[in-house]
Amino acid sequence: MNSARILMKLRLKSVFFFVVVLLLAFLSGVVAYNLQALGKNRALISEHSEVLNHASLLLYQELAELEDIMRLITSNALFIDSLRQEKPLNTATVADVFVRYGKVINNMLQLRWLDENGTERVRVNVQSGRPFIVAEEGLQPKGDRYYFIDGIQVAAPKLYISPLDLNIEHQRIVVPYEPTIRISIRTGDQDGLRKGLLIINYNLGPVLQQIQQLSKDNAQLQLTDSDGFWMVHPDATMCWGRDLHKPQMNQAKQAPQLWSLINQHRSLIGQKYQGKLVSFQHIQISKSGYVVPEREFILLTSTPSNVVSTLRRDAMLPAALVAIVIVFLGTGFVLRDYQSRSTVHAIAARLQQEMVELRRVNRLLDSTLKQQQMLKDDLAESKRLSSLGMMVAGVSHELNTPIGGALLAVTGVEEQLQLLQTAIEKGLTKSALEQFLQRTNAGLQLADKNLLQANVIIKSFRRLTLARTGDDVRECFLAELVTDLINGLTPMIKKSGIRLVNRVEPQLCFWSQPGILSQVLQNLVLNAIEHGFDEKTENGWVTISGHRVDAEWVELTVSDNGKGVAAELQDSIFDPFVTSNRAKQHTGLGLHLVHQWVTQCLMGQIHLAAGQGGASFVMRLPNGEPPVDESTIATEKPA
Repeated sequence: MNSARILMKLRLKSVFFFVVVLLLAFLSGVVAYNLQALGKNRALISEHSEVLNHASLLLYQELAELEDIMRLITSNALFIDSLRQEKPLNTATVADVFVRYGKVINNMLQLRWLDENGTERVRVNVQSGRPFIVAEEGLQPKGDRYYFIDGIQVAAPKLYISPLDLNIEHQRIVVPYEPTIRISIRTGDQDGLRKGLLIINYNLGPVLQQIQQLSKDNAQLQLTDSDGFWMVHPDATMCWGRDLHKPQMNQAKQAPQLWSLINQHRSLIGQKYQGKLVSFQHIQISKSGYVVPEREFILLTSTPSNVVSTLRRDAMLPAALVAIVIVFLGTGFVLRDYQSRSTVHAIAARLQQEMVELRRVNRLLDSTLKQQQMLKDDLAESKRLSSLGMMVAGVSHELNTPIGGALLAVTGVEEQLQLLQTAIEKGLTKSALEQFLQRTNAGLQLADKNLLQANVIIKSFRRLTLARTGDDVRECFLAELVTDLINGLTPMIKKSGIRLVNRVEPQLCFWSQPGILSQVLQNLVLNAIEHGFDEKTENGWVTISGHRVDAEWVELTVSDNGKGVAAELQDSIFDPFVTSNRAKQHTGLGLHLVHQWVTQCLMGQIHLAAGQGGASFVMRLPNGEPPVDESTIATEKPA
């Protein structure tokens, strides 16, 4: 009887354990499903963000260059001289200037100058990259067009920009479609020129095609105007509803709830909508403040509901497998526990087996930790190289302006030389010679200024690149290194409104690893800009200062006047995966890598200084010993 009671207790205990195993399997399956679904959802959100950022960058670059083109034309000496009020209108020279720009600027459709009544006085059409001048009988009155009525009311130096619509010629939409945006500036506003309007018709079709090609199966891209009419859509027949007089081809009509959400927020990433996953952001055409009105586009990416459902099913399979495995293992554990109580030998045997398995797991953990350290080192190196690549793109864009300005200046001097030769053949006058000398001198000075600016940019970036590509100990001139870094970062952050300040002692020099030190300073500066300031920041600054403490130590400080670091993050700011901006896909590894570089590579110290307002990171770096010349040691004779 006692034996039967004990056996019943053992059975009841095994049943209880089995129920616990089932409950644990269910909870584990739910957790595994949530983790899998969260990981796949984060991957989709990352893909959405990448597509949106790439598309917005394409639009910003194209429209920013369009502003620069307009400024270059209006500052052209021949253009200005041909439109002076005290001289007869020289349409031929204006046309020649337009032709020259039409040859070198891609996607240009038309360059026109209209008088104050809206009549075309000069017009150059560009077809397939070849400009040609429209004869006088082909010029048309455009005073009734919306872009003239609106553009003539905008006083210089501000520019007027039209909505993006399909190009119309002779009352018909041009086929194939030419998505056209018009930018204009008024002449005759206290500049001594004739009153009128300079208009550029620019084809955004190639850019829209590039944006269309960014679309993926998991991130289908759409582009609409502020009224919801599509310009880019996975179904091309849904585009240009306004121009084709099809009001139903509109985001507001097709998805009114989503359109309401778009109007309530400037941007959202990973929003669930009718089984889909959508992300969107509003793109302002220009942030320079010189373009009116403030038009904007809306970029939207969506993952279809069938793809989302597939990802959920994919997440369900590992969760089910986890639950089955736990049930299987738990059942085995219960049975083993039941059997172990009947025999000590079975317990000892299973214990021995578990010890062997434990040793194997320990070896596996040791191998995994080594692999993790290797991956960590690779991540640090790739971050350094990727940041250098971003600066390459920014510096190359910065070089376009001085080199283009120098090219135009030299072209102007050549034209002046041709005019002088013509004047010599007809009879050179003193005034013509003086005018030639003045314009030639101005052109050469402009070319010299632009080439000097390009030379400064190239030298600065060359020094920065040489420092980044080597980790050897060298003599480090800190003020020059910081200047090069600021020159390299300026193109990347010029739209943020943040000012970088160099307050390093001019003659500060010590032995260190300038490549790693430059990367540390760059990470701290970008960390301050990304986390310390809002998107619309005025009078923001980041200062890099440095001075020698004594013969052995140098102190560097990177400080800003931003929002500062939250109190709950100050003690763990250098820990891995700690970030205050997780919503913008920041991983929290930036400052952790900085701490590793400073303490392990540069053998220094870094800490967050306490203070009111902004953040300040202080580093103390040792003055390293110069490297020993091994060739000198080899040639020395023993005493």
